[in-house]
Amino acid sequence: MRTREILAGALGAVVLQLLLTGFTSLYTGEGGGYGAPVPVGHSCGFCIINFGGGSDTLAWPVFALNTTITAAVFWVLMRVGGHPSLVPLGGVLFLVLAIVMYYTLRAGAPFAGLPVPIVVRDESNVVAPRVGLLALWIDSMVGAALFAVPHVLRRRARAGQTASLRD
Repeated sequence: MRTREILAGALGAVVLQLLLTGFTSLYTGEGGGYGAPVPVGHSCGFCIINFGGGSDTLAWPVFALNTTITAAVFWVLMRVGGHPSLVPLGGVLFLVLAIVMYYTLRAGAPFAGLPVPIVVRDESNVVAPRVGLLALWIDSMVGAALFAVPHVLRRRARAGQTASLRD
């Protein structure tokens, strides 16, 4: 295992999970849950962490599990050949894209999230429709995979050229 891949995967996973958990704590999934791929708690708005006296809105062990799962996906993508900087960047950018698309629902956008919609426009609740938590996480992982593909293809092309030179 390369240290650079482990550090990039872990750091990227922490950043992605902090953004995802923060966004979904304000715009929750079904039943008020937030966080993904496993919901980390039930939101009460801006009270994720109550430093004054024990908050049970955020389950830290589940947050750590989510971060570990995300880091493992990033690490696998890097082991397949993705660049250590691009894989986490792709995940974070696709998450930010989904969040921006979520805010465009009020302006008339038909859905938010690519490739899996995290929410479809519903005229009954345009202000804060429920978010598909797992779909949001999947979108981020697809973004990470898409950012890994060019580097993987480039490495395979180089390997093919090297093999042909040896023959």
